[in-house]
Amino acid sequence: GVADLFAAAIIPGILLITLYLSYIFVIIRRSPQLTPSTDIRSGQGVRISQIVRLILPPLLLITLVLGTILCGVASPTEAAACGALGALVLAAYRRKISRTLLKDVAVRTTNLTAMVFALLFGAQVFGVVFRGMYGDEILIDMLSVLQDYEHLLFWAIMLFFFILGFFLDFLEICFIFIPIITPILTDHLEMPPVWVAILIALNLQTSFLTPPFGFSLFYLRGVAPKEVQTSDIYRGIIPFVVLQIVTILLVFFFPALALWLPDAIWGS
Repeated sequence: GVADLFAAAIIPGILLITLYLSYIFVIIRRSPQLTPSTDIRSGQGVRISQIVRLILPPLLLITLVLGTILCGVASPTEAAACGALGALVLAAYRRKISRTLLKDVAVRTTNLTAMVFALLFGAQVFGVVFRGMYGDEILIDMLSVLQDYEHLLFWAIMLFFFILGFFLDFLEICFIFIPIITPILTDHLEMPPVWVAILIALNLQTSFLTPPFGFSLFYLRGVAPKEVQTSDIYRGIIPFVVLQIVTILLVFFFPALALWLPDAIWGS
């Protein structure tokens, strides 16, 4: 179920974060001049209490959402409602809640929900047409050439998803291609569905960083100084994409990274 996926993603997520932080730490140690200037260097310092006040509320909110799912107290939908309520309480505690803010959040949420459902509807229509024109059979026949080479078949599918991430949003890939291709992995290769889902999720995570349509690239371009060129951003993401690929390899060769926690929690 969805709770299994949440649990299975925790250790690979922590692993990916650790690799990111380790890379950043090494780069900073080698080239300290790359770090931005802060008040710490001027001797003012940062109090631990300030860090706690900034980090603790979001951590509590994350714990509220994921904790209720992992403990079996709430379904993902109910946990989302708990998260929304927690966010309202947090905004009220910080005295940032207002009628204008609530209206803006409601409008943005409605727009995002409408976009997702429109995308889902379009994906379903595309899927029906794709299957009606025997596209799924053609795709499976193309991949069946590698059916005697199971590992090669798996990595061919992963490469296919990786390349799609350059040009398509991850939602479109999830709605259109995954329902067609993943049965090959779960049925033909007999790979555990949760393990397959985590591997594909890690693969699709690269779509946020790969040009030309990486979401994170647009976000960074919007906040980066004018002297930072887009080409600099494209070159800068290469090590992080490599680290994501390394994480995929680690989870592939050590399935327990994804499967141990769900088994430990639910014994399934």
